[in-house]
Amino acid sequence: MSNETIIVGNQYKVVHDRKGTFGMLVTNISQGGEWIHGVVKGGVARATLPYKEKFEGDKITIRASFCSLTPLEEKEAI
Repeated sequence: MSNETIIVGNQYKVVHDRKGTFGMLVTNISQGGEWIHGVVKGGVARATLPYKEKFEGDKITIRASFCSLTPLEEKEAI
């Protein structure tokens, strides 16, 4: 998905090269569009170190070039 089509306030299914698959509510997009900020809304964002994993309700920042985002309906689950 292109960064131009990501809308702040919408939920997306994120498939990230490093963090795996999880749901995310987008809260902000950096001016250059490379960094996407949001809140985990389903699943777990994995990490190399367990204490860095992000769970439901945690804030997260992802790099757009490492992932693909698919819009989710509010009732869809990850």
